[in-house]
Amino acid sequence: MCNQLFIGVRGLSNGVNQIPGIKGQNIGGYFQASNHRVKNVGVAGIVINRTDDGNSLFENIGGEFFAESQEGRAFGVSANAEQGTNNIGVIATARGTGPNSGGNSAIGGDFTASGASVNYGIKATATITAGNYAGFFNGNVLATGTGTFLGSDVNLKTNINGIENGLETIMQLKPVSYEFNHEVDTDLNLANGRNYGLIAQEVEAIIPELIGTFKAIPTFNDSLESAEQFAERMQQKQEFKAINFTGLIPFLIKSVQDLKQQVDGLQGQLNNCCKNTSTSTMRLGNTNSTQLDSVKLTDYQSIILNQNVPNPFADETTITYKIDQDFTTAKVLFFTSDGKILKEVTIKQKGEGQIHVFADDLSSGVYSYSLVVDNKLFDTKRMVKTNR
Repeated sequence: MCNQLFIGVRGLSNGVNQIPGIKGQNIGGYFQASNHRVKNVGVAGIVINRTDDGNSLFENIGGEFFAESQEGRAFGVSANAEQGTNNIGVIATARGTGPNSGGNSAIGGDFTASGASVNYGIKATATITAGNYAGFFNGNVLATGTGTFLGSDVNLKTNINGIENGLETIMQLKPVSYEFNHEVDTDLNLANGRNYGLIAQEVEAIIPELIGTFKAIPTFNDSLESAEQFAERMQQKQEFKAINFTGLIPFLIKSVQDLKQQVDGLQGQLNNCCKNTSTSTMRLGNTNSTQLDSVKLTDYQSIILNQNVPNPFADETTITYKIDQDFTTAKVLFFTSDGKILKEVTIKQKGEGQIHVFADDLSSGVYSYSLVVDNKLFDTKRMVKTNR
């Protein structure tokens, strides 16, 4: 195997400051280009090496920069862009032209940090205001490791309060399936095929703190347009909404807690409701005898409790039911989220029926109702009361 190294530009400057308190500079290479209304390139490094020899290993470097310091900071590359229409500190592009197999790859930027007490491969900062983000990735993001961590230390927080009505909030969200419209903005690398999620505008009406905005960042090509044309195209970019899905997790946790409290309350009511139910036992005289039982299986349901419509509701809703068997007592019990009985409605005859529920004076929240026939709980449904 043949190893070859081609370097277009390489600048190296090593210096050790021997005078305490005096700051100096080491510059491997300094290049400047300036003019008005033309393209200025301070450094242009091009290395071209082509071969049909599949057994050779080649490394081509357009520009290589190295900085070393025994004190203070060392910058391999320091880039600054300002006062322009489109300011970009560093542009890195990698295009693969080899066969789409084996080790062929294209990496726009490869960053590694190691050997220090704190190591960050990439450190990006942006002011926390609407439309500002420390990173913009126009496509999928892949990460390995234990996960993505968000700062959540108690020392970073103030005005800490519990979340109320977690289940009610989640019940108002409407999960959907959808496909992206790629024609809205061709500068966005949107996913293909079927996707699942939420609509940002609908979430904004419920939890506005989880919504952000962004614009696509177009690519400036000075051979096709002027800086003024690019600026105008940037201003005409449509603003889109985005969802902080991580912020939904606390509401989901609170919803599970609300459901657990509700189930415990219903279980307590069920135990109290059915504690007087009679039981009978039989003692067999001959333990060697064989017991024969018969049972008839059917899909027919003689007792049905339907979901209230509409649900969620603001002022009123309707509950329908069916009891196709004789009974001694039947009733529908309404419960609060902590299991307390709110109302009891007696059913007097069998067949189909409905209950109109008027709740304009009822506080918003999650409630439940159960159908109990002859001291036996048949079904329980959950309903959500919202504000107008």
